[in-house]
Amino acid sequence: MSDTSIVRPGSDRCWTQIGVWGNSTCSELPRVFHCRNCDVYSAHGRVLLDRPAPQGYLESWSKMLAEETVFSAAKTSPYLVFRVGQAWFAFLATSLHEITAPSVIRSVPHRPREILLGLVNVRGELHPCICLHTLFGEQVAARRASTALFLVARWAGEAWVFPVDQVDGIHDVAEEEIEATPVTISNLSVVYAQSLFRSGDHTVAIVNESLLFGDLARRIA
Repeated sequence: MSDTSIVRPGSDRCWTQIGVWGNSTCSELPRVFHCRNCDVYSAHGRVLLDRPAPQGYLESWSKMLAEETVFSAAKTSPYLVFRVGQAWFAFLATSLHEITAPSVIRSVPHRPREILLGLVNVRGELHPCICLHTLFGEQVAARRASTALFLVARWAGEAWVFPVDQVDGIHDVAEEEIEATPVTISNLSVVYAQSLFRSGDHTVAIVNESLLFGDLARRIA
């Protein structure tokens, strides 16, 4: 029996009249249980799918599929934003190993503490603890802020600990948001800043990590 012979006069949308969506009096229901299992219901579906497309339907879809879709996704990089003194700085988040609560700094005998504060135990290993306040020309507070944390960064296989006054979190920064450091600014932090971006109300200096870690290796050797 063909599909069209099943769809006979008087059976149009019978599922809404005597079927499961109607009064359920169809004599075929005990056999097929649900109208979806009935040949009449299936035939109506095939007739619907086989009907000619409306005028202009195929042309509109052909045009839509032929159009090139252009995606413009801004390239971003993740930066950890933190405060040292009154100034805000950022490391690439990929250089960050972990953030820990402040812990005991063990001084190194016969070494000045201006830059190398001492050694800090991080998970059973001692790492040099560096005073970014001195390097960046920021004043060290008389009392440690309640928001103070230790950043543990890795560079060239070595771990370094940096006490900071506050951590603002990791921010995805688009390339177009980054600006060159103005040459008119004159303070020590600019020596290590390669560029700037805005984060809320703050101007954040991106630390030139190659310069910073290279300088540290020389200054505490």
